[in-house]
Amino acid sequence: MTGLEILDSAVKIGMGAIVGGVFGIVSPLLLAKKEVAMDRRTRRLRQMEDVLAALEGYFTFIIQHASNTSYFWTCTQDNLPDLPDVKMDLARDKQDYDAKHGLSISAMTKLVLLGHLKLEQQVREISDMMHAGLEELEKPMSAKDREDLFYDLRKRFGERRRTFFADFRSEYAAEPELDGLWPQGA
Repeated sequence: MTGLEILDSAVKIGMGAIVGGVFGIVSPLLLAKKEVAMDRRTRRLRQMEDVLAALEGYFTFIIQHASNTSYFWTCTQDNLPDLPDVKMDLARDKQDYDAKHGLSISAMTKLVLLGHLKLEQQVREISDMMHAGLEELEKPMSAKDREDLFYDLRKRFGERRRTFFADFRSEYAAEPELDGLWPQGA
């Protein structure tokens, strides 16, 4: 081997070491960046799923509570024989009401923290609409008027709920993807 061949081999070995060192440093950094982004996205999606579960529990309860409230006041004003049983159901509902209302407050807080202000506003509007509707159902009126009022409240609730869930699906789908974290072709 001549001196030139030895020098050539040394340069090739040195260049290979430099290239390997650069990849040895850059590769873990890129992997860490990707893992952090994936973890952040997973946590955001999990938070949104928790919000959805809480609101589904609240929405299911509040429409059932409206139905029980409507029937309670019909039984009370018309002195129907179901009144004692309905009274117990409504008393149980009222005990659960604060806890279930807490689900909506918690969900709205998480939506604000996640930056979904439009969704939070929709939940607030649904909650306010249902509260006002419950107050209306307690007013003296005929059983027919109360039934009509309840069905109208239920219809408006259903429409707003569907709109909320459609918007929620859009927001969920719009969460940032993991594209661009790896170089093309990786």
